[in-house]
Order: sequence, then structure tokens, then C-alpha cells
Amino acid sequence: MERSTEIADTLRSLYIAVSNGDVATMTGLVSAREGLVFIGTDPDEWFDESGTVLEMLKAQASAGVKVRGGDIAAFEEGTVGWVADRGAFVMPDDSEVPFRITAVFRREQGSWKIVQEHASVAITNEDALGVEI
Repeated sequence: MERSTEIADTLRSLYIAVSNGDVATMTGLVSAREGLVFIGTDPDEWFDESGTVLEMLKAQASAGVKVRGGDIAAFEEGTVGWVADRGAFVMPDDSEVPFRITAVFRREQGSWKIVQEHASVAITNEDALGVEI
């Protein structure tokens, strides 16, 4: 495996597209193939079809939420790549909500498409489970 600036740039493109409500770019970055899984920060955000993924991303953009990336770690091997990042959702009032994201990409027809994504808003084990671990 090797580091991949191309995949890091693809994730940044998604962040910019969501921030700007750029549906065409969002559509071009999400795989339409079976096996797609997008897991968001809300308990009800579990999508396995490109149409519903795009609707969720459009809703986020229309709510005025922007996405700021962090120090993206991106790698690739053959037709598969993956990323991990710590970014922030920038709310309409300019407050920020930190998030963590991992995603898997697959090269489809010469470009990288997201096939799996999982974002979370971290909380302590004590807050989530009631015990410190």
C-alpha cells in the first residue's frame, strides 16, 4: 500500500461539494454499485443506495452545514483506497462540531468513488456507556 494524495483530494472534493451544495460533484464521487454503505452521525443515517446517500448530502448542504477537513490520511492499493480524517462540521452560526470519518474508495471507470463511509461525533465512554474504560 502507498500514500495517496489523489484519494485525499477526492475526499476534499466531497467536503467542498457538500459545503457548496454541488450535487453534480457529489453524484460523481459516490458509487452507484451494489455494496455502497454510508453511515452518518445520526442513528437513523444508514444508507445503502446512492440515491438516498445523495439526498442526505443535499439535505446537509441545504441546512447550511459546511465541512472542514483535517489532516487526511489516505492510502491506496490497486483499485481500492481508504481514508481517515478528523474534521469539523461548520454550522451556520460558525460554531464547529468535530467529527471523525473513515471511507473506502474503489476506482470505477478511471476515477475514485466512495463505496463505504462512516462518520461519527465522538463522545467519551463515560458519557456513552456510563463507565470510564
